[in-house]
Amino acid sequence: MEQKPQMDAKIAEWQTLARKAVKGRGTQEAGLNILNRYTEDKIEQKALFTETDQGNSLHDSWSATGAQVWSMAQNIEPYNDIKGLNQAILDEVEGGTKRIILAPEQDLTLLPQALNGVIIDAIEIAIDGAENPVQAAESMIAIWSSANINPEAAYGFIGVDILRNHGESQVMSATAIRDLLAKTLPIIENCPQLRLFDVNGSEIHRQGHSPAAELALCLAQTAALLRLMEEAGISPREGLSRLEITIAMDADLYGSIVKGRALRLLMSLMRKAMGIDGNADYHQQLRGITSDRMLSRLDQDTNIQRCGTAMLAMALSGLGTITNLPHDWLVGSSLEGRRLARNAHHILADEALLGHVIDPAQGSYFIDNATTALAEKAWKYFQEIENAGGFFKTVGKGVVQTWAKKAIDARQEYIDKGEDKLLGVTIHPVQTGKLSPCYEGRYGVRGGEFRPAKPWENIYEAMSQLAPRCLLLDIGVSVDPGKSAQIADKWFIASGIQASYITVENMTAAKKLIEQAKPDILVLGADNDQNLAMEIPVQLDSDAFTGNIRLLMEHIIETLTKGGNG
Repeated sequence: MEQKPQMDAKIAEWQTLARKAVKGRGTQEAGLNILNRYTEDKIEQKALFTETDQGNSLHDSWSATGAQVWSMAQNIEPYNDIKGLNQAILDEVEGGTKRIILAPEQDLTLLPQALNGVIIDAIEIAIDGAENPVQAAESMIAIWSSANINPEAAYGFIGVDILRNHGESQVMSATAIRDLLAKTLPIIENCPQLRLFDVNGSEIHRQGHSPAAELALCLAQTAALLRLMEEAGISPREGLSRLEITIAMDADLYGSIVKGRALRLLMSLMRKAMGIDGNADYHQQLRGITSDRMLSRLDQDTNIQRCGTAMLAMALSGLGTITNLPHDWLVGSSLEGRRLARNAHHILADEALLGHVIDPAQGSYFIDNATTALAEKAWKYFQEIENAGGFFKTVGKGVVQTWAKKAIDARQEYIDKGEDKLLGVTIHPVQTGKLSPCYEGRYGVRGGEFRPAKPWENIYEAMSQLAPRCLLLDIGVSVDPGKSAQIADKWFIASGIQASYITVENMTAAKKLIEQAKPDILVLGADNDQNLAMEIPVQLDSDAFTGNIRLLMEHIIETLTKGGNG
């Protein structure tokens, strides 16, 4: 560690350079605080962390057990034939996948024959939310029995998700869970590593919640399930062994690292509060999955970058099981998409050797502080849920519903104003051609209803149908770049429209050009005279492109559809 005078000198140098960089921005009182940023959960993050900010490093069972490589868990699309399902499973196993995750709509009667050529005790069989948990449990046990595998040593995951597809309430009731436990526990009592429940933070994430709310609802759901299992005679220790917690990780690298570590911290604290040995290794039950909420149908290749960043965050944060969704997951993944998703694991584990480093993010002043802050915010939310009657009385209602709506609205507004950027959607967009529809499975549309890219996909499709002629026009020999009509060009490209940008010397030339071009949409530079006295379906100036652009584009579509002037 450097001597304190040397460090103080470096900090002073940084402050001098930073003041030059922010000169003219904000108020003098704000000073360098203008460089600080706030997360989606309104947690302040400073621009500079030093040893004076050293927080409490996370120490749990995973950081104490030495370097470990995560377990690969990959999804398989549903198949209605044995040959296709068998080939898909073999592709995954040969590609290094440990856990095979079957779609909830997969016909399980095909599974025994579809495992032909597979070494059963070398893999884990999992279901992404079994609709019939009893049938799923019986099927897995029968497969193990036919392969002469000791059920006490076999791994399996039924993945009952109490948040999905449970009637109008959208939440499985406590009564229904009690009934489920009564039916399944006798079947799986000799299978200690057959996990029943998926505490699905990914679904909470898909519903629009922020990281703190997602973690809080995972804690609340875990507590609710443990109470119900305790009613059924299952101890908290065994109850925890019957569930996994899944969280979604997005392309915010550091935010996702912090989120994964906050989950580890919160679960370590919950285990200690229940009197469960804090040294017991449970990190394999903490699973990360790349967010499908962050994906886009526009320029789907950019999803490879998004998923790769999220994968890196999961590996660095210490989650024991990782699922990387294919880049074309939204529309139904291809063979190539699934192969690329598998290979991302190997690049990080076998080439970057991240599995050879013990808790790689540990000791960072920034990450340790951010982890503690996020965990504290999540714990605060968790306490609000508990004080309001617990998970079943609050989820999807009242304050919890308010959390989601605020997060959704704020997230979308930042993107629609261009303050946050979506690669391939609102920044560096490309002409994609006709978009494939989102795949709709048993539990709804992939990605959910609150994907930030979804409104822009709708705009792209609507504009492609209308195919309007768009003219961006500056009048005069000297044009202020900040007022030029050309600033609208990127937004039309994002909307699927190739606009024409032209500069003319005077109003006479402008009118002549407009008469010849017959544009459906005309954008003039904000400094230009707007009194053209010409019939144009949509006429705007460049200042219109400084607010909420999505609302503007939707207004343009509505005007063109009605055939009126706007």
